[in-house]
Amino acid sequence: MSSIITNPELSNCRTLIDIFKFSVSAFSGNNLFSMKKNEKYEEMKYSEFGEMAESLAKALMSIGIKKGKKVGILSENRPMWGLAYFSIILTGSVVVPIDVQGSENELEHIINDSGIEVIFCSANVVDRLQEIHSLLKKLKTIVLFDRKKIKNKVFINDLIKKGRSIKKEKKIKTAPDDMAVLIYTSGTTGVSKAVMLSHWNITSNVIGVGGMIPIFEDDRFLSVLPLNHAFECTIGLILPVSKGSGITYAESLASKQIIADIRDRRITVMIGVPLLFEKMLTGLNRGISQKSLPVRTLFHTLMWTVKGINKTTGKEIGKKIFKSLRDKAGLGSLRLFVCGGAPLSRWIADAFNHLGIKFLQGYGLTETSPVLTVNIENDFDNSTVGYPFPNIELALESPDKEGIGELKARGDYVMLGYYKNRKATDAVLRNGWFYTGDLARFDNKGRIILEGRCKNLIVTPGGKNIFPEEIEDKLNRSPFIKESLVIGRKISIVNEGEETVAHIYPDYEYIDEIFGTSQQVTTQKIEETIKKEIRKYNSQTVQYKMIKDFILRQEEFPKTSTKKIKRFLFKTKDVHV
Repeated sequence: MSSIITNPELSNCRTLIDIFKFSVSAFSGNNLFSMKKNEKYEEMKYSEFGEMAESLAKALMSIGIKKGKKVGILSENRPMWGLAYFSIILTGSVVVPIDVQGSENELEHIINDSGIEVIFCSANVVDRLQEIHSLLKKLKTIVLFDRKKIKNKVFINDLIKKGRSIKKEKKIKTAPDDMAVLIYTSGTTGVSKAVMLSHWNITSNVIGVGGMIPIFEDDRFLSVLPLNHAFECTIGLILPVSKGSGITYAESLASKQIIADIRDRRITVMIGVPLLFEKMLTGLNRGISQKSLPVRTLFHTLMWTVKGINKTTGKEIGKKIFKSLRDKAGLGSLRLFVCGGAPLSRWIADAFNHLGIKFLQGYGLTETSPVLTVNIENDFDNSTVGYPFPNIELALESPDKEGIGELKARGDYVMLGYYKNRKATDAVLRNGWFYTGDLARFDNKGRIILEGRCKNLIVTPGGKNIFPEEIEDKLNRSPFIKESLVIGRKISIVNEGEETVAHIYPDYEYIDEIFGTSQQVTTQKIEETIKKEIRKYNSQTVQYKMIKDFILRQEEFPKTSTKKIKRFLFKTKDVHV
């Protein structure tokens, strides 16, 4: 493992306020935020950001926002999101980020449960707040990011102007252990819990990540994931702010638009989830498939060569070999992809590394602020999620003979607990350890290899353990399968054993490409095609891991904001009749 990158000034920070003050002073002339508006990118420097955040904080305090109060943010990604976040932090109050994709019932629950008194929101979502406004108990003020004629609403620029007129500053005493953020998890279980993170939880995580992933002042981040999620907020907002880097907000999640933003803004770093990177890779591969035969042959020959040299010597020559391809694809400026938020198929990371874009996978949870481990540039293995950080301790609870046990963590990153939910807190915080709910093992270098979620484990009648994520990874490698979800189904009422059932969402577009021109693609043809892929998988695995039944889907699986399938909607132990 390589040495840790140190930044003495940043390492002295103990709160998010410390990070804010350090960054706006040290990087005042740098561009911080940019976003396309009316076909032009509007920019905000660190100095502007600092002045506006401090003025907004004074205005918030003038209307009663003080230490311990809850302030919400309900908006799509944009510069004003980060401005609102840090202004709330400067008042000593607590940020409550809210998913714009949440239902009205979820909005009502979060706002009432947390006791939000002021909420920042965009014009795109204010109508949804209006619909439930009579049900919101403590909400007093809605602050709009966009100027829109709505009664009894405040425009953010007017608040900033008000703050500038306030000369006397209130001194805010914020301790490292004070709660800074309250995050309601969307989760894959269907049960929403509110995670309490302290200033030191997040600050120490930023310092830790910045010490293991090389981020520089001249880096330019592309922000794609929703900022209400801990991964994007910490690694896609606070980390670059702490380093003096720039952040551009993507116009949309479409692969073509993301690549256009990367090209136009000369992006160097992007944070993402597996599905996002998989779609980008699929787009690149389809672009290659449409080229002439000589070009396709050359590409595959070069890729074979790069893989072979990497496997035999460990050298990565893709950066030089595929420079022209990356430039033509609009990815020439990229040097680093950082992936987290969901399980990653190794082939995705390997493919980008072979193409000359460094791809680092990490792992963590909202409850751990959020990153616990990460692969590092000069010592990574894409079958693992990397090394633990120096200031966090990881261990396995009751590992089996194969060294697999539930991963647990203790240290600076572990949350304060779940808000107003002692029972749930006590279930995961025991004897000083946070129990992640993930099954894992260590490799011979001390890196973490994830096996699956404890709750997803399938147990056969013979007592064998099956990790559904392992089967899903193999199924998803089929060009005919877009997504899959494997669950356990009881074999009989009296027997506790389970058999595996796969829910399959076929790649209908690819199936049309293959069969559409020569014959009508019927439901029967699709079923036969998927059945053949299931048989292929079954022929290559041990008997107890074989798929016994499958169910075809017409639509993509419903997902969380970080594109993880909501398993609770499909989890069933029903007996097969």
